[in-house]
Amino acid sequence: MQNILALRFANALFEPIWNRNYIEHVQITVAETVGGKGGGGDYENSGALRDMVQNQYPPAHCMIAMEAPVSFEANEIRNKKVDVLNAIRKIPREEAHQYAVRGQYSEGWMKGEKVPGYEQEKALSRTPRWIPLPPSKFYIDNCAGRMYPFYVRTGQTDEPEDQYDHIQFRPAPNFAFPPVSRRDLAIQPAHHQHVSRRWISVCVSRPSGRVNPSPLTRWI
Repeated sequence: MQNILALRFANALFEPIWNRNYIEHVQITVAETVGGKGGGGDYENSGALRDMVQNQYPPAHCMIAMEAPVSFEANEIRNKKVDVLNAIRKIPREEAHQYAVRGQYSEGWMKGEKVPGYEQEKALSRTPRWIPLPPSKFYIDNCAGRMYPFYVRTGQTDEPEDQYDHIQFRPAPNFAFPPVSRRDLAIQPAHHQHVSRRWISVCVSRPSGRVNPSPLTRWI
């Protein structure tokens, strides 16, 4: 996660545009290859919201939405993270259905083996109706994150198991060029591979004798 701080605050390319004027939205994806984790009953009581969202997502969205720290001391970074958590916009109960999706994962195949769906998991206390599976949407009301939404999603029995943070930028004025579908910066935080990877999608004109705008994705 420290790579996100360096990418944001140590690069003149990104630091000036990391705000609501240039960012359209942020997507954070965490995929797990496991299912009900061997205890369907326990997962039924917590769901993806408590199991994944409150544990896996805060480090990512805090780094993306935090204000610039005055130093990189542990206490200063912690205080900036707490400021982000305190700035999360409260969702009224009657509007919760507008910000979250509820569902279940179904049975399927992974690496040549059949995997059960949620209702086929062992140790369920009763016939499940649903478990909370994001995507969910929320807003952070600070200067760095205000006015653009954060989308978080997760799921079980997904392949590959990984995390991706996508920062989607707003489109450029299309006075002469057609709209470009890809205009994002993607960050894959380091976990098991101990290497953080990043790639960016931009619009370029490929050599063809005429202006031919098309998206180009490159590792950075």
